[in-house]
Amino acid sequence: MSVNIKPVLTEKALGLASSGKYTFLVPVAFSKDQIKENVNRIYGVDVVGVNTSKSKAVERRNMRRQKVTESESKKAIVVLKKGQNIDVFAESVDEKKK
Repeated sequence: MSVNIKPVLTEKALGLASSGKYTFLVPVAFSKDQIKENVNRIYGVDVVGVNTSKSKAVERRNMRRQKVTESESKKAIVVLKKGQNIDVFAESVDEKKK
């Protein structure tokens, strides 16, 4: 099964990563249990907790005054067992320090 879980690599997300909390964009239909299982399977880590945040679809106008719809999305902040990390976030923090 192909799962569409993408890491979020913003300044705020990288700051949370240093304290063991990792942010992902996940499908809107995923439950916390499904998020936990998929992160465990994909990255090989032990997830202790999952917090989710959902944003509604928004319709706005762009610079050409055309209507643009931003689709509904869901973010998950995953807390790992102490001492574990995910390499994708560690590499981004190292690149940021240079």
